[in-house]
Amino acid sequence: MALKTSSTAPRRYQRFILGFFCGLLLFGCMPQTKVSVYNKQTPPAPLPTRKPSVPPTVKPDSAQALAAEALVDQGRQLLAQGAPDAAIRVLERSVALDSNSGQNYYYLAEAWLMKQNAHQAREFNRLADMNLGRDPDWKTRIDRQNDRINTLGH
Repeated sequence: MALKTSSTAPRRYQRFILGFFCGLLLFGCMPQTKVSVYNKQTPPAPLPTRKPSVPPTVKPDSAQALAAEALVDQGRQLLAQGAPDAAIRVLERSVALDSNSGQNYYYLAEAWLMKQNAHQAREFNRLADMNLGRDPDWKTRIDRQNDRINTLGH
């Protein structure tokens, strides 16, 4: 049994091919308004924003700053009583409440001096200088403390 072919089939195919290529030619000659994906330069991605790891500065009149100041006074009294370990615990709580108060660090350096630990005392003296060094009265006290630390370290 032979397949019956129509004489119109090759013509349909030819028309389809001709129409397809004319369409390609027609659309290929049109001005392009889109930018090619391959030629498009993408702007750099914005850097992710990071939250600061340091807590915001405590305002001097806040309850937190007042509590930190009270702890500094308590730590200073403990140092006067000759209790550096207890003073360190209290002053570290003060630092946790207000890390920008240089007095915390000054008295922590004093406590470590009492314990004969020059390394720790030097570090807290440095932090005190960073926070209080602009005040001439405190700068004098910090420098004297630094001299005592250097004497202890040798």
